[in-house]
Formats: sequence, C-alpha cells, structure tokens
Amino acid sequence: MTEKREEARIAYGEFVSCSANGKVASHRLIDLSTGGCKIVSDSGLASMGDAIEVTLLDGVAASGTVAWVKDGTMGVKFDTPVNPAMVRYFEITKHTDKQVFRPTDRFGRAVPPLSGLTD
Repeated sequence: MTEKREEARIAYGEFVSCSANGKVASHRLIDLSTGGCKIVSDSGLASMGDAIEVTLLDGVAASGTVAWVKDGTMGVKFDTPVNPAMVRYFEITKHTDKQVFRPTDRFGRAVPPLSGLTD
C-alpha cells in the first residue's frame, strides 16, 4: 500500500467512541493526524466508504469516511481537518499520567504553580 498521508501523525493507543451505520462502539485509536486516524476495529462497525464519526474528547467529534479496512484496523479520512492543537493535545497526554501532569520549562524542570491570577 502506498503512503498517501500528507500530515504528520502521532501514535496514541487510548479508546475513543466511534459511530457508524446507527451503531456506537469504543475502539482503540492507534494514530491521529489533522486529516484522519487509524483505529482498531474488529467489530464490523463500518466498511470502506462508510460515513463515521470519531469522538476524540467529550464534545469534540470528527466526521469522516472509512478510507480502508485491513487486518482488524481501519483508516478514517476526516471530512474537515481537526485543529492541530487537538493532535498536539493527544501527543502530550499520551506521555503523561493525566492526573499528575505538570508543565515543564524547556529544560524539563517543573514550572511552579502560578498564584494570584484568580478573580
């Protein structure tokens, strides 16, 4: 298969909600780019050419079309590219425990909490 992707993709591995053909299921998101994603899908949720909606986060969904299905995975081409900040968010959160995330400076040192910025 020839690589046709134009955007950089990031590997992920967490679950997202997918809906197609009147069915909703949770599937593992393998990778994500602004133009599409790769999902583990052995449930028969969708076939090549089907419309699909991938809920990346609560309230953030991307509509697209199943571009290919192979060996229990499927590729989704988004109808409208997702914001690059969304892709960056997934890249950052895959390397952190979401409960313990602490921002760091460019040297990797923890940035102290800011105080006095509330109303």
